[in-house]
Amino acid sequence: MMITSSEDEINQFKFQPGQNFIIDDINHSLTGVFLQPHRHHFYELVWIFEGSGFHFIDCQKYSLQPGRVYVIKPGQIHQWQKTTSLNAMIILFSDALLDSTYGEMLRQNASLFSIDTERPYLELSNQDTDKLKTLANLMKDEYSQENSDWHFIRPLLSAFLYYLLRLGRKNNELSHPPHSNQAQNERLGKLLALIDSEYTRYKSVEYYADKLNITSKRLNEITKMNLGKTVGQMLHERTILEAKRYLSLSENSVKTIAHKLGFEDPSYFSRFFQRETLMSPSVFRKSIADISK
Repeated sequence: MMITSSEDEINQFKFQPGQNFIIDDINHSLTGVFLQPHRHHFYELVWIFEGSGFHFIDCQKYSLQPGRVYVIKPGQIHQWQKTTSLNAMIILFSDALLDSTYGEMLRQNASLFSIDTERPYLELSNQDTDKLKTLANLMKDEYSQENSDWHFIRPLLSAFLYYLLRLGRKNNELSHPPHSNQAQNERLGKLLALIDSEYTRYKSVEYYADKLNITSKRLNEITKMNLGKTVGQMLHERTILEAKRYLSLSENSVKTIAHKLGFEDPSYFSRFFQRETLMSPSVFRKSIADISK
């Protein structure tokens, strides 16, 4: 992997050119760059077998517990803290490695990686662990070969992800709205991708509806039916998430952060943040510094 720094001094992990997959064991306490906040340009699964410590994912603190698989999406910021006697497995991959069916699910946000950010992990039973270890060991064995056969690894990875997806739905940790259909899923996937790339510049429902060739009213009906929120609420949530990332992981002033997020008036940004989170940007920044100690 390559490690670079962004303009906000947050380390970014990227695959080497031509690299799409890594599977590896962790059998030691983590040090160095892994204890610092960082982003990935790929998907990551962190499977804990033994040990203790904490895992911060987008400003939320989670304890590392055996039997948990943590799910991290591209762009999320995370870091490890106080890891002790850690025995874990990490699986890193880009969507280029997925089979076409799962890749399409990923783009439509109907996959494992649509997991609720309030609980970005799955709990495995002993039976689940045994089944998934079989798939993981097959992937590790093939990955360790000098000339790995990606046609062999790809279906194993998809089977691994499908198993977790089914487990999450069974345990109600992942939603699969009963009213959605393929056309709506495609629109939702495109909408989510648009919001992620354009939310700092375009903050009106009309812009996204126009891009999707649909009326604003119909687009809001689809998002409320399938996600339980309007497009405006989705834009607010995405803005607040990035604001929290900046406030917790950079030394940028509130004025600079406001401008980065598309607010011309820093005072309006502060009022917006207060309204959505019930605390001011400065109070939030202090609260994150306190729990990170």
